[in-house]
Amino acid sequence: MAMGYLGSNADDDWKVRGRGYFDYLSMRSLFQDFYMKDDDIKIKSFMMHDIVHDFAEFLRKNVGSRMKNTTCKDCSHLLVSRVEKYRSLFLCKEVLDPHVCDCLTSVRLLDLRGCGLQAIPKEIEKLIHLRWLDLGYNEFVGDDLKSICKLYNLQFLWVGWCGLQEIPLEIGNLRELIHLDLSGNRGLRELPESLCNLSKLESLDVNWCSSLCGLPQGIHRLKKLKHLYNKDTDSLKQYPKGIAELTSLVTLNKVFPCDGNKVGWLKNLNRLSGEVEMWIEISSCCDSVEDARETELGIKMHIQELRIYFYGSTTTTDGRGKQVKDTSSSSSSTSVSNEVLDALHPHPNLQHLTIRGYTGSRLPGWITSPLNQLTSIELHLCECLSLLPPLGKLPLLETLEIRVLSRLESVGREFLGIATSSSMGTIAGGFPKLKKLKFWKCINWKKWEDITVEEEEEDNVAISIMPCLTELEIRDCSRLTDLPQRLMRKVSSSLKVLHIYGSKLVDALKPYPNLRELIIYHYEGSQLPRWITSPLNQLINVELWFCEGLSSLPPLGNLPLLETLRIEGLHELEYVGREFLGIATTTTTSCSSGTNNIIDGGFPKLKKLSFWRCPKWNKWEDIQ
Repeated sequence: MAMGYLGSNADDDWKVRGRGYFDYLSMRSLFQDFYMKDDDIKIKSFMMHDIVHDFAEFLRKNVGSRMKNTTCKDCSHLLVSRVEKYRSLFLCKEVLDPHVCDCLTSVRLLDLRGCGLQAIPKEIEKLIHLRWLDLGYNEFVGDDLKSICKLYNLQFLWVGWCGLQEIPLEIGNLRELIHLDLSGNRGLRELPESLCNLSKLESLDVNWCSSLCGLPQGIHRLKKLKHLYNKDTDSLKQYPKGIAELTSLVTLNKVFPCDGNKVGWLKNLNRLSGEVEMWIEISSCCDSVEDARETELGIKMHIQELRIYFYGSTTTTDGRGKQVKDTSSSSSSTSVSNEVLDALHPHPNLQHLTIRGYTGSRLPGWITSPLNQLTSIELHLCECLSLLPPLGKLPLLETLEIRVLSRLESVGREFLGIATSSSMGTIAGGFPKLKKLKFWKCINWKKWEDITVEEEEEDNVAISIMPCLTELEIRDCSRLTDLPQRLMRKVSSSLKVLHIYGSKLVDALKPYPNLRELIIYHYEGSQLPRWITSPLNQLINVELWFCEGLSSLPPLGNLPLLETLRIEGLHELEYVGREFLGIATTTTTSCSSGTNNIIDGGFPKLKKLSFWRCPKWNKWEDIQ
């Protein structure tokens, strides 16, 4: 980038071009030893291939003898040679200490990220050939940036997490700037209008600028802007009118109202991709519905993750000035919310969907279309939903989270989305790819309807219900007292992680042969089910949270594979006896070796044991 190898006249994104070149060179074996973190597709580091490195060294072996000698008293020979060889310096704080030397002016890439700088010397303006400058994670004031603003060839600038509270007007002088990173400057309240002079700017990062109240009014002049990163900009509530003209935008993390339109101004931003978070205010008028239709989400095929957050006032003031719920507007708000979500029909390519604060009484039909490619859905604070739609129809859904549905009372069989084809004798739906299912704080949920005997018997029909389910979590659903036993037997072979809340649900559990993790919350019984401590279990992690009915601990030492055990909030626990270790001696007799004693239990694989907040615990019995 800094050397200009990516080109400056291409119409596509410089990141896309760069990645394309990198992939091509990787295919040609220029690089090796790629490192990626678990569950991450991004490459964290890599190395030049050994053969390529040796060849490069061979080509440059005589460079040292041909370099002109420097007589500079302030800079080391090594520092100058690095500038002349590579025109790049990484983490070289000495380049600015005590001043910038003339012999370093040919540098094009300068990385001083996290070098503990307290200020930027004015003489940095001598580095007139700089294309790439990273000053992130240093602390200095906005006036220090004025020297940087004279680096007229600068294309990439990082000043994120520098404690900046203002950006100087001179930032508009950097007419070649392509990327500007201001992220993490939490005291930054506004951006100067001169920033809109940066006609070549493609990427602006204001992530985590929590005090930023607005964007420049002239933002429409940034015609080449493709990426506006604005996660966690809590003070930013509205966009200037011109943002709707930035039809090249590919990244826009948050969508706020603009010039009277709530979200309809997105109509022409058809290149949006990645994740989009929409904040929609619901009012009891039809304007909200029409505004939602104007977004035309259905043709924005590159959006992969959509988070829709609803907000709006459903309260009014009584005669004494007290805030009370406005029941007259609540019903109309519910109707409008239904229509608004109907209108926000995304493209089937969408993979992740989150709906929060929704006050509608039903979910739209587009959510359960089998044509969808949704892999995860989260429903949070949808207070008026009393029924769940047939989400089991979704063929690729892997994660489903249901949180704080206060009116949900029953989950019926229709939730599974099972549809039988009489001609083929097969069954569609039933969550064929679901891996994680979570219910949180559904305080009025009382019943989970079980599958039928015919649906449980696999021999009768080609049926598959939740065949991939590995994680089930039910928390703070206190009125649910039983589990669908036939359904639980159906998923028992695949279930590996189980988080469960409440005594009656725990008592309703049956042995699950492949379970690896079990977390129990608020168990009020005096004794856990015996199968939990069976030596046949495959449990690796067990946690007991606020099980106030337990005054003693079961023989968890029986578990042959247990590695982690956490005990927290057992307020009635006073005594931990030897039985906790689960030690059992078995005597065997043979002709060759005589009598042998075999000891089982004793936590043979335990690595981590934690006790937290057990205030009455006063004795731990020792071994003999």
